[in-house]
Amino acid sequence: MKNIILSLVCAICLPLALFAQQLKQPFYYYKGDKVMLEYNTKHIFVSSTDMGKLQQLNPGNSKVIGKTSVHYDKTSNTLTQPSNFKVTHPIRFSRDLTVSEKGLDMDTYFSDIRKMKKENNDLIVAPFFSSAMADKIGLSNYFYVKLKDQNDFSTLRDMIDNNNLELIGHNIFMPLWFTISVTPNSKNALEMANMFYETGLFEAAEPDLMTDDSFDNAGDAQATEEKMDLTPNDPFYNTQWFLNNTGQNGGTAGIDINAEDAWDIEDGDPGIIVAIVDQGFEMNHPDLNNNTFGTGYDTESNSTPGLVLGNHGTACAGLVAAEGQNFTGVTGVAFNSSLMNISNSLAGTPNSRQRRANGINWAVNQGADVISNSWGSGVQYQVIDDAITNALTNGRGGLGCVVVFSAGNNNVNGAEYPGNSNPDILCVGAIDRCGVRSGRLTVSPQSCDPWCAGCSPGSSFGGPLDVVAGGTNTSTTDRQGAAGYNAGGGGDFANSSYTNGFGGTSAACPIVAGVAALVLSVNPGLEAEEVNKIIELSAQKNRTDLYTYSATAGRPHGDWNNQMGYGHVDALQAVLLAADCPTTLNLTGTVTGKYLSYHASGYLNSDQVLTASSDVEYRAGTRITLQPGFSASGELSISIAPCKAGGKRIGLPDSEEISYVYENRMDPSITSTIAQGPELKCFPNPFQSNTTLEYELEQEGNVLLVVTDVNNRVVSVLVDEQQATGIQSADFAGGDLPSGIYFAKLRTGNKVSTARLLITK
Repeated sequence: MKNIILSLVCAICLPLALFAQQLKQPFYYYKGDKVMLEYNTKHIFVSSTDMGKLQQLNPGNSKVIGKTSVHYDKTSNTLTQPSNFKVTHPIRFSRDLTVSEKGLDMDTYFSDIRKMKKENNDLIVAPFFSSAMADKIGLSNYFYVKLKDQNDFSTLRDMIDNNNLELIGHNIFMPLWFTISVTPNSKNALEMANMFYETGLFEAAEPDLMTDDSFDNAGDAQATEEKMDLTPNDPFYNTQWFLNNTGQNGGTAGIDINAEDAWDIEDGDPGIIVAIVDQGFEMNHPDLNNNTFGTGYDTESNSTPGLVLGNHGTACAGLVAAEGQNFTGVTGVAFNSSLMNISNSLAGTPNSRQRRANGINWAVNQGADVISNSWGSGVQYQVIDDAITNALTNGRGGLGCVVVFSAGNNNVNGAEYPGNSNPDILCVGAIDRCGVRSGRLTVSPQSCDPWCAGCSPGSSFGGPLDVVAGGTNTSTTDRQGAAGYNAGGGGDFANSSYTNGFGGTSAACPIVAGVAALVLSVNPGLEAEEVNKIIELSAQKNRTDLYTYSATAGRPHGDWNNQMGYGHVDALQAVLLAADCPTTLNLTGTVTGKYLSYHASGYLNSDQVLTASSDVEYRAGTRITLQPGFSASGELSISIAPCKAGGKRIGLPDSEEISYVYENRMDPSITSTIAQGPELKCFPNPFQSNTTLEYELEQEGNVLLVVTDVNNRVVSVLVDEQQATGIQSADFAGGDLPSGIYFAKLRTGNKVSTARLLITK
């Protein structure tokens, strides 16, 4: 195939035919970065306001051998129009035509494009491209322009009018971004984006290049199931090796996220919301409905509720928060947290990237804590980058949303966009049940669970990679009835609303998003970058026989490996770090009872004498040291799980020092900014109209207790007065407020405590 140069800086004024003949090396510039492209002469993009015309097209000298269904394009409905402005063509139709299986020669390809335009003077026609990241990249009729300042709008309008273009509107979340359509009488969207960028008058200008961006690598479902007596009680839990790997189906025992030990500490909080930006999930699924927050959002129509536009989203949602302990189906990583449905086609259709950015921004505005993205884009977009930056910077009332992306499945060194676009993203790769980087045997010859021959090559890796998680034959929720990955198949999972064949980095990403939800359930006051740091610091260094971890420049959170990142995500160690409990507890004294339990929340002084009648509470840590001289009659049950969970039995000799240890990876800098005020409790929570906030003051002083929305605006002042020591409470009536996330904030002296409130109606 002949290479063509596409440049967003120069060579844009050439007519298309001359442009094709003279330029030799494929690239275009975007904000100074070179992006390599070449023409894909198998396909042609067409757009019209006349649907019938698209159904009867003849491309010229070549025969149409395939075509997609006509796309009903309502882009203007997803945008905001300026005052006193009306879109000339609010409804458009588009499709792509396949004109060759192997690709036409360049002369024939451009001859067909010219003839099609000439014979259909109201038709927009554009070429397709390919790159190292995507084989099929369509050029739609749209391009995007970002103003440097709102006052530049008049300049934009003048350029639109002078170049026979059509203004469609500006982004509903980012008003400096405008969408413009080319017309049959203008140059194509790539050429126009080049020209707008070349003027230097605008912050950015980029064409709408379309790729199929689903990291969907489900593979073949496995029918075998081993019956094991494990908790939770969900019937397919024993197939979920990534949660508890006992060696089932030829795996390596222990290659899992240590979920069961983590659940002793935290199993998810309904007030922690994970947005699934994907093809949408079944909100009425029996394993998802109780954990679904609100009605969601459909980016395609800019409306609620969220829809189901494919199989992919339901599978991702189940890995995050399928309901646990309900005797149904599977178990999610954070099985008591909440899910937000953001539906997008993930298809290569006009304006799809801006709609995806809208989904991220909508999730931010609606109070999402974690945003899970099992998709990529063959082309980088600043409109998506801006949405991600908004989430990382402004989400959660300024604490930042935790943004998790798949690294991609194309065995790319450097991971794939958007996972590689921002260092504050958690970029996730995939491993198999033996701890080997996921992929075909040609990519990962040591794999005990390789991808099918027809699947993508392997989990992408390299510099942007942060952590890995299970990505082969994962069991999760599937669409109900005749739809879904297992529709019509055999085995226990067939037509069961569940699949045991979902995989790739599409699976690994929501697993890590679920761990992030557990971390925030333990400590909702953490900033997004602190959550990332915790997950990276706590990762397991598995399979050191295959992967060498070492100190790496730009990777400050421990030893790192090019294929594994910081390692396999560890839910137990992550929640231990998040709990901010003391790392040691030294006990001296005498215990004379058979069983004495000491529960988390207070402190136990090291010189305190314990007796059978003692009822002492302490804040649990990661290490308990029983000093010489400490004795007990029988056994002492001590709860060491941070701030929650059942006891761990320790036999007590009379004289020697005994330690019960969980490996401690605490980094003091993680919690340096965490509020240290009194614990702020809320019950009930979630609630519909009224709740009670309770806290205990250690000393008398002035107390300020307020409730804010997610944008840190005070909606109610509950307490602003001097209060005495002891337990205090205040009632909050939120019946007049809309459903969503709010924050109770307590200031006592120089200390601040925060609690998340969830109003559901």
